[in-house]
Amino acid sequence: ELIALRLGDKDDDLLIRSTIEGTTTVWAGGSSDDGKDVINIVSISGTTTILGEDGKDVIGVNYDRSGQTGYSGIASALEVKGNNGSDEYLIGLSATNTATIEINDAADSDDGGIDSVQIFGNNDDNLFLFRANSKETAVRKAFVASYEVNDDLSPVLGGFFERVNYNSEIEAISVNGRSGNDTFVFDDTLSMLNVYGGKGDDSFQLGQVFESARDDMNPTNG
Repeated sequence: ELIALRLGDKDDDLLIRSTIEGTTTVWAGGSSDDGKDVINIVSISGTTTILGEDGKDVIGVNYDRSGQTGYSGIASALEVKGNNGSDEYLIGLSATNTATIEINDAADSDDGGIDSVQIFGNNDDNLFLFRANSKETAVRKAFVASYEVNDDLSPVLGGFFERVNYNSEIEAISVNGRSGNDTFVFDDTLSMLNVYGGKGDDSFQLGQVFESARDDMNPTNG
């Protein structure tokens, strides 16, 4: 099964409440000079790609038109590409599911847009890990991940793992832990980073976490 949806070249507001288990591709089209396309994704069941195309795009994941849904509806591979323009990605992490969200802005080299990612946690105790692959790697990538933790705030073996991958075309990232006793572990980043612990007794750790190399032989490490 395949669904291909093409929006027009005016400002659009699209809500994806669910998808088929096959492949879904959405082309947002362009937007007006002072406007934007808004695409909110509540859940997906099959491989899904969102292409923002030209103009400003605001793409929300685990979002509806009212804001963050509070749960993870990402049950398959999701890739979002804002393309040209100043794009904004809003990612809600729920601590209820394992999911990977791939952000690949894929803008032209002379695009001139400022692209940002805003990640919001939930009100439970979570561990956030920030990593990037080696500077010697041809294609620079990085991620922000959230792990399920136990009462000692240590990762749960076999627990949920939510990961947001991004590339070097993202200029700014902000992470808001919300409430809960959150732990933020910083290994590396590709973008300017702002982190807000929110309410709770939060911990911040700076420096190398794993002894394993951050290269293509260890994809889960960056």
